[in-house]
Amino acid sequence: MIAVNASGESIGNDDDYFHCTTYRNRAYRSLVCYQDSKGGKGIDPDEPPEGELIEGYPNIKFDFKEDQPLLPVELTSFFATISNQNKVNLNWVSQTETGLIGYYVLRETENNLSNANVISPLINASNTSQPKAYMYTDTELNVSGTYYYWLQYNGLDGTTGFNGPIEVKYEANSNSNGDIPLVTSLDNVYPNPFNPIAYIPFSLETQSEVKINIYNTRGQVVKTFDLGTQDKGHHRITWDGSDNNGNLSGNGIYYIVMKAGKESFQRKAVLMK
Repeated sequence: MIAVNASGESIGNDDDYFHCTTYRNRAYRSLVCYQDSKGGKGIDPDEPPEGELIEGYPNIKFDFKEDQPLLPVELTSFFATISNQNKVNLNWVSQTETGLIGYYVLRETENNLSNANVISPLINASNTSQPKAYMYTDTELNVSGTYYYWLQYNGLDGTTGFNGPIEVKYEANSNSNGDIPLVTSLDNVYPNPFNPIAYIPFSLETQSEVKINIYNTRGQVVKTFDLGTQDKGHHRITWDGSDNNGNLSGNGIYYIVMKAGKESFQRKAVLMK
């Protein structure tokens, strides 16, 4: 909290602690406060307060910061280890989980979250008030280099957040056989269910003309992404739940269909507001 005197000047910082008591003097009820020199640690209400007396009778007031919404997960750690099989294990421990759908692991060769790709399926949360340990193994690495990993959490209310990055310097075994094979695919939509943003990642083995249509359960085209010619590699687009007219779509199941060259791929996503 911040104490503010009659002239509006702040006393202390927003993380300072104050011991206060009220008393009545004539027709007024006044507040006397001491700024706590212990930072709120070891407070004993039966002991007299320590610290500087804050003057300002009878016009002292307090300005409280608004409470921040609770996050669906509280993590105590997120780290990486290399297994005996030379695989990268991503480990994390949640202290508490409430209304959490689950997690995704993302990876990129640069410290740039916006270009990172999801490499895991949805890892379901346990939604427990007790500490819970998780591990996901990245089995796709066979090229030496520096890699960055992020952990994305997804709440039932549409809340999303990221932890990381953690940096891993990876040394491939001498019998590694080159680059990670790249195939054309439409990867898992995430988060799923989503609200309001869905990320749609895809990969191209070769340069291709790409078009993505999103259909509702009645087979009607809701949204079209005509992406034109895209280079080989990993790509990602976002859908904000709006249709081709800019109107927000309703709750329900949607089918994402990608046509890349002569190949077609399909994924399912659920919009849940």
